[in-house]
Amino acid sequence: MFAIVSGGGHSGAAGHSTVPGRPPLATGPFLTAACVSHETTTDGRPSQSLLSILGVLRIPATPADTPSPQIEAALTRNPIGGSQVFINYLRRARVTPTSTYYLYPVRATNCGQLAGSGESIILSDVPKGCGPPGTGVAFSSIGGISAAAIEAGHALEYGGGCSRSLDTSLVSGIVPDGVATVTLNYPAGRVGGYSHKTAPAASITADVVGNVVVMTIPRGGGNGRSWTTMTWRAANGTTIKTFP
Repeated sequence: MFAIVSGGGHSGAAGHSTVPGRPPLATGPFLTAACVSHETTTDGRPSQSLLSILGVLRIPATPADTPSPQIEAALTRNPIGGSQVFINYLRRARVTPTSTYYLYPVRATNCGQLAGSGESIILSDVPKGCGPPGTGVAFSSIGGISAAAIEAGHALEYGGGCSRSLDTSLVSGIVPDGVATVTLNYPAGRVGGYSHKTAPAASITADVVGNVVVMTIPRGGGNGRSWTTMTWRAANGTTIKTFP
């Protein structure tokens, strides 16, 4: 589940009536559980399933983990509705020359536009200096990711950041403790996106920092998903898992 978030307004989803000061009214059959709370943050503790595989969440927060008020408001605004951020576990997981990455657990509340259950993690990529004019906040998020999905290699986002290149794109994602490097292997073929070029087969390896991997790949747009294998390795080079 992906959400693109920007510093703008928020509109109600189809099948809902949105009235200022009131929760959305569902007209579909998908809201089946009672609403937990309309608050967008909670001071609680996330599930052990997330804490046990994401060491970055177990490290006590420092002042560096606190985003600016503008970014914090955007991160906790809840772009898809119906969840709360565990605000005491919001972590600045990684900083690159072009972006800052925040990891934060959320829990479903069934109070918004989409029903859900359980807890999950969100990775938000906040690019530096490339937001829409006048907002200052523009980022892409990969959300709704459970501990099981992370361990299965499903927590990757394709095309984040603010690269203007047609021939490359950014891949970022969440990996469990113990994974030191991630390697993606791509077959020869079209670069993809808006580029009509072709590229040879490529193998890209990137280090993991704060349970977050970030790599620039020689593929554009949706072709970032066209890898044939992904390999996780430990710090000593031992292969942990390979995904076909």
